[in-house]
Amino acid sequence: HPDRFGAFAALPMSSPAVAAEELRRAIEGLGLHGAMIQGHTRGTFLDDLAFDPVLAAAAALQVPIYLHPGPPPETVRLAYFNGLDPVAAAMLATAGWGWHAECGLHVLRMVLAGVFERHPQLTLITVESGVGWVPWMLEAMDHSYRAHHMWVRPVIPEPPSFYYRRNCLSTFTEDHAGLRLVEELDLVENFLWSNDYPHHEGTWPHSAEAIERTMGHLSDGARAKVLGLNAARLFGFEVRA
Repeated sequence: HPDRFGAFAALPMSSPAVAAEELRRAIEGLGLHGAMIQGHTRGTFLDDLAFDPVLAAAAALQVPIYLHPGPPPETVRLAYFNGLDPVAAAMLATAGWGWHAECGLHVLRMVLAGVFERHPQLTLITVESGVGWVPWMLEAMDHSYRAHHMWVRPVIPEPPSFYYRRNCLSTFTEDHAGLRLVEELDLVENFLWSNDYPHHEGTWPHSAEAIERTMGHLSDGARAKVLGLNAARLFGFEVRA
């Protein structure tokens, strides 16, 4: 079903110029819909100017970058996760906490470094961190921005929430508490339903039940956007009844 299935490109981020060319090949030659980047590249985040060729290519091609965190750098692992049982440390460093913290930090670094000011057409999708982290910190970030505006404003003339709302989306699987605030914060346009199958095989057979548990409180219009309309708009897919 080529009209119902899409994919992201994998890019050689250690060579940004090559990665930008590969992104163009993937979109224009293979019909892919964006790229997935696994967090930092050898400890360096996407706000580094070395990665501007990739970000500029994504913005010009009007395709999103899907940001999934990777394993923490060794210095971070030793500072924050050392000394625990290895299984507990691995869980805490990745899906249990560390991935979400890294993804949120990555987004905010990009905002404060002016990435979205330089590339206003760039779209970034984060993996779940948008539900658990950044949106609920936007008010605090904006407050800090206003308090220190004389230093920050030359880089970003708008508060952090402006760039998050305009340039960032987040996928989520199940976050009951977080999604209760989606409509209140007027962030319905920034969320996409997702699934962790096959990494968590138990999620797929129960997706309908999970949707009802997670989004039963949302209005019909908000549910329709989160479950498909936002993705259709983002990727240019035809909406089918």
